[in-house]
Amino acid sequence: MRNTQKRHERDKRDNKRVQCTHSDKEHGQRWPENGFINLSRNELEDHLKEVKDSKEIRVHLYVVTSLRKVKGKTLGWEQHGSGPNFEGGVLTLCTCKHYMRSWHDPDYWKKSWIAGFTSVNIFGSRPDKRNYLFYLTKIKDVYDSFFEIWHHMDQSIRNIKNASLNPLGDLYEPREDCTEAEKFNPDKYKKPCDVHDHSEEDLWKRDINRVYKNNRRPRLFVGDPDLTFLWNKPMIYLKNRTIDRPTLKLSFWEFWEALAQMS
Repeated sequence: MRNTQKRHERDKRDNKRVQCTHSDKEHGQRWPENGFINLSRNELEDHLKEVKDSKEIRVHLYVVTSLRKVKGKTLGWEQHGSGPNFEGGVLTLCTCKHYMRSWHDPDYWKKSWIAGFTSVNIFGSRPDKRNYLFYLTKIKDVYDSFFEIWHHMDQSIRNIKNASLNPLGDLYEPREDCTEAEKFNPDKYKKPCDVHDHSEEDLWKRDINRVYKNNRRPRLFVGDPDLTFLWNKPMIYLKNRTIDRPTLKLSFWEFWEALAQMS
């Protein structure tokens, strides 16, 4: 009886939604203080010399719909979604582009890159309708579940990305009694905090247990910090084309040739 009562109290504690910390939903994710930020195309090229001419390496391009223009006249944007999450010095992609992340096995993804762009309407009625580059990352690590990524991620990083604490965090914390066999059971994870980006149960639970045809599940991505680049203002854009589908796959050479520098 005593053990049952303790377990009940623990379940109540783990499932109680707490107040959020870290990110401010009004202003989006906290912008990093260092790293490869707002590089010009020429500066970016210095870091990509080994891959920019490759016709074998793949880049998956998509529009990050959670970006919002900063208030006022400044031409810039903020990330108001949880995916990608670039807090903690490491970019992770765990709560968006689920279908895309289910396409391939880890070996494929570890050779690939992801590029996130703004919508062509990010600046409203301006005549220059362009997809601006928001982030580019080389995938370094790939995980099958939140259970696995949580236990492999450095504690200081996962604490920042913890969806139980951060309204824009993208890592769900397994409860103490969660096991490898139960890694896709949302009931074995702590709930996200009260105003989390995916706080509605059907959203955060589907992040954990989503499955597609042929039992394909979305992989969880961790970008290489040495090959992750971020922009929060118009610097580089797609020339002579826009992203008109959920995901666009190009060779790195095609991707590089499609990028243009703002004048």
